[in-house]
Amino acid sequence: MAGGIRVHRTIRGRAGVARRTVGVLTGAALVGIGALGVTVGGSEARALADSRAYELYCPGTPVGNIVLNDVVTTGTISPPAPAPGQQFSVTGYQTTLDLPSSIVSAAAALGNTDIAGTGTSRVDVSGASPSSVESDSTFAVPIPSPVPDAGLVIASPSPVATIGPFTSAGGDIQVTQNRIDLTLEVSGSILPLSCTAYPNNSASTGITSSAPHATPISPVIATYTLPLAVSTTGLPDATHGQSYSAPLAARGGHPSYLWKLVAGSGELPRGLRVHPRAGVISGVLRNRDSGTYTFTVEVRDTDKTTRPHTQETATRVLSITVS
Repeated sequence: MAGGIRVHRTIRGRAGVARRTVGVLTGAALVGIGALGVTVGGSEARALADSRAYELYCPGTPVGNIVLNDVVTTGTISPPAPAPGQQFSVTGYQTTLDLPSSIVSAAAALGNTDIAGTGTSRVDVSGASPSSVESDSTFAVPIPSPVPDAGLVIASPSPVATIGPFTSAGGDIQVTQNRIDLTLEVSGSILPLSCTAYPNNSASTGITSSAPHATPISPVIATYTLPLAVSTTGLPDATHGQSYSAPLAARGGHPSYLWKLVAGSGELPRGLRVHPRAGVISGVLRNRDSGTYTFTVEVRDTDKTTRPHTQETATRVLSITVS
């Protein structure tokens, strides 16, 4: 390490345990950093600040494999309920992450007053065209003194950006983060980070010797779901003494669906009933009275992605003619 500067810094973690980090810097280049991992809460479970948080695994950098956790990407579909063929954009688009304090301290020791770099991300959009776009940005974040134990918050792009326009296909829309590539510039040397997203479950952020024990994900930035509606508009006729089966269909909302006959709305022909989970009206007709039976069915969904769970309901008036 001839000609290098070894930076020692003692920090106190969130669990109250003092730890020593070592940064090795030679010339104007960041060559290697030992003990880069900044443990978050030791081996205890972490209380995440944001339920949307995920982590980035960035392998093969000049300083080793890097994990950055508690990463959050935000964005909003605007207008919020695009009609078929209508254009929309993703507004307020931004990714924020904490750069480990050891990297920031090493950069400060070389006389850097900020952490500068570029960010390139690919955003995929289902239910619209184009189906993907790339967003490029630059950033320069001042290094505070002293360097915070939690590291330095990097936001890219900064300020927030608008991406698009996209054209709605008329159904559900989901906007996801596909890939993030970062470059950090430290005293003229470039530290490239080509990162893949994983569930936010690592115990530490910094250098790691192994890949996450999980399946990569595409973090969801924003969604639009069609309102729940009964799409069945009519039912087939029925015949006395014969089996009858007619499916009920719905669109939108959050499947799976539950069905029922609305009380007081009318009666089904005798021998038929609505199967709640199958969404089928079926049975053997036992009523010899011919005629048309009019009634109302209701469908209900359950959004299990939110707490408390929310529900939508929709109804439609239908008829069965018996002969």
